[in-house]
Amino acid sequence: MAGVAAPTFVEQKIKQRPVVLFSKSYCPDSKKVKKLLKDVYQLDYKQLEVVNIEKRQDVNQIEDYFMMFCLSERRELPQLWAGGKYVGNESKINHLHKDGQLSALFTTCGVSVPSINPPNQMGIADVSASEKKEEDETGTK
Repeated sequence: MAGVAAPTFVEQKIKQRPVVLFSKSYCPDSKKVKKLLKDVYQLDYKQLEVVNIEKRQDVNQIEDYFMMFCLSERRELPQLWAGGKYVGNESKINHLHKDGQLSALFTTCGVSVPSINPPNQMGIADVSASEKKEEDETGTK
């Protein structure tokens, strides 16, 4: 997609899957959200596209676009879209998850997710901590 302006690239990606997460592969918050979406909500490649932007030449323009779009003063990843609508950053995703609203959001955009009833009160940080504990116990990643 060489030569495609950052906003156009983002808009094209948002249209390709019901759920799109823009992230950086080395970003701790991005890793936590990816784990939440894949392990707890069991989103697969047909439902979720994770777009790691760090290797793109226009990474700064994409981050600038997110700052403008999200009315933020910080370059912050991950950023999540569902059903073509902006959901939020890691903090907002965690809030929606803890309140049980993330499942409903996915369902309204046609994504089938497992029933999390009562809503999983485990936050993103807790999911990451449980993964670390698992690593320590098994000695594997």
